[in-house]
Amino acid sequence: DKKSNILMIQANASHTSANLAVRLRGQNTPVMLSLLPAQKSVDFRVDMHVPGLGPNALPRENIVPNAPSTDLLQVLDGVPPSQAKQLNLTGGEGRIWLLNGNLYLRTKMTVISPAWTAVMTSTDGMHAYKMSPVPVILASLNGQMIRLRVKGLS
Repeated sequence: DKKSNILMIQANASHTSANLAVRLRGQNTPVMLSLLPAQKSVDFRVDMHVPGLGPNALPRENIVPNAPSTDLLQVLDGVPPSQAKQLNLTGGEGRIWLLNGNLYLRTKMTVISPAWTAVMTSTDGMHAYKMSPVPVILASLNGQMIRLRVKGLS
């Protein structure tokens, strides 16, 4: 329809592979895709992200990063703000506090869920996360999924 950025492709014959070159306006190199019909596993939807702004993107304003959070920095150092309430964390290594309606988690694990609103990392691999209060946190350590339970929220 020349109005959207949707591309739909269907094979005319089975067992015939092909390549697809997608040329993006303003880019010198096309995005190359290999098309392999009649596979055991099928990608019904493939989302791709190409770094950069498209030709119709609105210009960005200069964005200055926020100053580091003092609370998050204290949690990273293992000394949370005095008004923080320590909660009980089970299922993995870490310490967790409740402060001003947010959870602050100090751990070497990578938090997968819920989405955190801020994070700081030290050179030794320790992380301090700020997130909404939730009873369960999914994290990863050395490729293994870990379910952390937060007790004492109510």
